Amino acid sequence: MSEGPQIYRRISSILKMSTGDSVSYRDMIMKKILMASAVTASAMFMAAPSQAAVLAMAGDDDCFGLGGTCADGSLWRDDLGGVFFTSNATASDPAFTDEWDAFNNPSYSLAFGGGTGLSLEMRIAGIADIGTYDVLVNGVSVGMIPQNTGANGFQEVLTYTFGIADGSLIANNNVVISLTGGDGYSVDYVSLLGTAGGIPEPTTWAMMIFGFGLIGGSMRRRKSNVTVSYA
Repeated sequence: MSEGPQIYRRISSILKMSTGDSVSYRDMIMKKILMASAVTASAMFMAAPSQAAVLAMAGDDDCFGLGGTCADGSLWRDDLGGVFFTSNATASDPAFTDEWDAFNNPSYSLAFGGGTGLSLEMRIAGIADIGTYDVLVNGVSVGMIPQNTGANGFQEVLTYTFGIADGSLIANNNVVISLTGGDGYSVDYVSLLGTAGGIPEPTTWAMMIFGFGLIGGSMRRRKSNVTVSYA
């Protein structure tokens, strides 16, 4: 017996598109494409990151070279055991990280390979207890580090986050904390956060699935069908 009718009946049964003794070939192909696209898009939608990832970092998240982790509000000297005006940096640490000093306009380099939803994050201990300081990215201000007037502002660990407009970065970016003189402080790290380029946002996947549905619906409304039949 010819296998053609068996294959035909199997496809019609699976897709539930039987119309008497024939099935729309175009509808069959379109439905298979839509099903495959929806499964793929749904899987990637579920796997999409729910929060920003680290795209680049100057320094390392090692609690100012003291080891372990340190939450915001920790006291650099009293809680973490830091010693003022000493360095805990290793040979691999970039300049102006894991060291307590009164740095003037420290700068950090961050490479950028593409991405969206960008922000700049930096963890610093003891800064801004006597003033406010501007944070510059490629010479453009992205925000101010607010003055810390608390009793332990001179040693308190805080994480600062600044938004960065999409499309404003270049391949190699210069981050500067604009200050001169003042008290000592220590920078643990400066990092660039965002969604890496080439990974669509969840809303993008939703729009793609909706678009596939519109295409399928418009094709099914067409009256001209190509009929597949077997002798």
